Amino acid sequence: MNCLLHSIFFDNPELPEQVCRFCESIPEYIQAREEYYALAQELEETMGRQWYFTFEDRLNQYCGWESRAYYLFGLNLRREILEGLLGER
Repeated sequence: MNCLLHSIFFDNPELPEQVCRFCESIPEYIQAREEYYALAQELEETMGRQWYFTFEDRLNQYCGWESRAYYLFGLNLRREILEGLLGER
């Protein structure tokens, strides 16, 4: 069972493309991306390339850890549900 779940959630080479297609279908995502890129360009021009890249790197690290926490929390909830359905403990 663990191998099956691992392959569903982690060994899916099509996942990035599927997520990208899904995001491209959300108008709010597209708008947010365009606004982000416009602001990022303005900040880079104002701050200078090196400061902007440093800022963006730290922001990505921070957001990445927060996203991982939400993802892992969700996986834990799914695990508990599956264990309950399968009677595993």
